[in-house]
Amino acid sequence: MDPSNQFRLVIRSLESSYKLLWNILTLSLFVMLYSVYSASSVWDPEHPLPPASPAYYILAIVFLGIFCWLQGSLFSNRKFKEELNAKADIKELARNKQTGKVDTDLLIKIRNLDDVELKTFTFFSRSFNRFVISLVLSNLIALCGLLKAYAEQNTYTVLPFILLSLVINFIIFPRVFKLYNRVFKVMNA
Repeated sequence: MDPSNQFRLVIRSLESSYKLLWNILTLSLFVMLYSVYSASSVWDPEHPLPPASPAYYILAIVFLGIFCWLQGSLFSNRKFKEELNAKADIKELARNKQTGKVDTDLLIKIRNLDDVELKTFTFFSRSFNRFVISLVLSNLIALCGLLKAYAEQNTYTVLPFILLSLVINFIIFPRVFKLYNRVFKVMNA
């Protein structure tokens, strides 16, 4: 089943917020990589520093564990069904986050959504904080690599951390219509 045009209109602004934040934080990974590359031009290859402690790896593994736990708790079937069964406050969904006022146009559009579309929109809007936390954890992993690279004055040290962060970012890229299909399957099962 395909979502209606009404759903596409309602979800567009929320989805663009997700994607903008995703693009900014993914771009920051490349900024970190470039900063290490730039700093490497002033590092003294004649006198390399000793390898840094494994604390950077341990910290990155802790952040990865928190990320995996967060994703597992968010997208487990049990948690997903609980979220779908939660009552949606339509006025709260239509409230502008900056002004605190209810957007009447958005409220009308939300009221015209069918049940599957409303549940998808509700889940997508409620999961924004978890999405942000996941992106921050991904960047913290890259930051561990950045600190390790500066501590050891070795450009290549940051690469595994950056690659892991990029993989995580691509895993959590917001896919609204994939979520819509999952909601449709759960509700019609």
